[in-house]
Amino acid sequence: MTDQIRRSSRSVCEQVAEAWRKRRYIAHFKSKLTDADSESAETQSWLEFALRCGYIGQEVFDELDRVYEKISGGLVNMMAHADQWCISIDHVKEEDFEYGLLEDPPTHSHTHTPTHKTLSSATTGV
Repeated sequence: MTDQIRRSSRSVCEQVAEAWRKRRYIAHFKSKLTDADSESAETQSWLEFALRCGYIGQEVFDELDRVYEKISGGLVNMMAHADQWCISIDHVKEEDFEYGLLEDPPTHSHTHTPTHKTLSSATTGV
């Protein structure tokens, strides 16, 4: 039961992060937020089991249940007002950025050597 609570509660955050990355597309954004809300509801369900089995007390359950009700309310609000959270494709632009390859790639497969400049080095010249 503990593993299930950990998995579903962590998944709420993961789904919100994925939704944020998909905010260029309202349908994808809402879909990921729906997944996050489902994981939140699953967490509440597992907490209910934990309470009924005596693993947690009523006070702990009530506090956690309140937290997840707030989370769910926020997710539903974001879905209802997705247009305020999403960005237009016209507004997404990658800054000019030079991608280069190393002239002599490393011969050791276990050694990781970057094959492109990082954003900070490309913009700062370092």
